[in-house]
Amino acid sequence: MPHCRQKSAQEKWNSHKRLEILARSHGIILLYHSLQAATDSLDPHRASLIHNITPTLLHQHLTDLAPFFQFTSLEKFAHAADKSGLCAITFDDGYANILDALPLLKTHHASATAFLNASVVYGNWHWRDKVRAIIHHHKVADFYQFWRTATPTEIATPTTATTATPTEIAQDNKRFYRHTKTVAVNSQNLDSVLTAFLCREKLSPQSLYNGFPYLTQTALQTALQTVMHTNAANSLKNDSLMRFGNHTNRHYLLASLSHEQQQAEIQDGHDLLNGNDLLNGNDLLNGQDCLSDCFSIPFGGSDDINPQTWACLKNSGYHSALMSRQRLQPRRSFRSHNGIQILERWLPRAPDIVSEIVAGYGQGEA
Repeated sequence: MPHCRQKSAQEKWNSHKRLEILARSHGIILLYHSLQAATDSLDPHRASLIHNITPTLLHQHLTDLAPFFQFTSLEKFAHAADKSGLCAITFDDGYANILDALPLLKTHHASATAFLNASVVYGNWHWRDKVRAIIHHHKVADFYQFWRTATPTEIATPTTATTATPTEIAQDNKRFYRHTKTVAVNSQNLDSVLTAFLCREKLSPQSLYNGFPYLTQTALQTALQTVMHTNAANSLKNDSLMRFGNHTNRHYLLASLSHEQQQAEIQDGHDLLNGNDLLNGNDLLNGQDCLSDCFSIPFGGSDDINPQTWACLKNSGYHSALMSRQRLQPRRSFRSHNGIQILERWLPRAPDIVSEIVAGYGQGEA
């Protein structure tokens, strides 16, 4: 293994000084997904795909950022006129292990918002896990053959989204994984084909969930009770340790959908989470509703949305949308679409989060 040079005291001082300067004009929204300690039974490849980090590393990140940023809830961050020096924490996709963050949030006087896919909460397979199951069972070539002959016939074939041949794609699982997440491939239509293929092959993504289960209805109700119980002793007093938000119904790539499909994905996600006494009516703390009024864009890149997305969000009553583009948030949110405030997020990938932010700042999209 290559030798990792230790940073000198001067280099660390420089990084800290630069982040101190950045914090005077920027806030930051951290993006995490799964929070699972490393064990012998943990699949490192699966952990990497879902951006898993350990609770120890989360604690280190929050400790390192505390001198520069004040932790606050996402809702307060979104409504703040001046976001400089503020830090909000988010979790996407609704893995059950994010509840392990509660003691850490309490320790750091912090708050987090967890964004859920309603369909998964209600027990359906996540469509990206269907893709992973096909790769895991070495069925990529078989799936492409099935895809070309499946109905409905209007589903795009692989050649519409890439110049690579099907054989080349089948030999490169990473390319197949990326190809199924392109604007040229309608996620909703593809999901139907994935389901039909797995049914024909008698395959299930279940084994992929070992160690990384999602929050289902029962688990979410238990989570709410845990959050409310922990809130009773929370040092923040005015903020719930954790709230929940809409990440669409099924995590489809919105830009690949029609206007009507996008609207249904966004609205159904909200209605399902807010209905059946799942989140609606639960008073987390001092009258705070469980469901956030911010929306998390699936995948969160610039190409994952289009002008219709903003119109759909406005129709569903959202005022802020969270992206995932490795950016800090300017102190004043001057960028908006259709009146929807754009909130940027940072997905930490390195143990040294201070150096990562300082090195990466300005290298993202303009």
